[in-house]
Amino acid sequence: MLRRLLTLIVVLNGAQSFGQYTFPVDTVVDSGPQANRINLVFLGDGYTSAQQTQFIVDVNATVTAFFNTAPLKAYKSFFNVYAVRVVSNESGAAHPNTAPDCATANPQVPVANPTTLLDSTFDYGSIHQ
Repeated sequence: MLRRLLTLIVVLNGAQSFGQYTFPVDTVVDSGPQANRINLVFLGDGYTSAQQTQFIVDVNATVTAFFNTAPLKAYKSFFNVYAVRVVSNESGAAHPNTAPDCATANPQVPVANPTTLLDSTFDYGSIHQ
């Protein structure tokens, strides 16, 4: 699940414009006006159209774990959480296996290069995660 939720931090390769796309947005946690809340946004890059239900399940599981952890548990009312249903052609995130810590971080993660809308990737900036 952690690999699938790489969507928490999306690294965009290149200076592409995504302004022509419109994606459905699910409100996971609504604690108040966006202007005075921390707005946490999960982007579903790496989930195909058939995996959108699983994306929401994964987001909810992550949000539950996030807010069950101290000190975040005490600050949940300061957060809004949204899930943006970005649809990718293929499942997963790129893993070129180029970061120096790949062998020690998780040697079981194979090299991969799926076609995703936002080009999510591991090993960006020479860091596996």
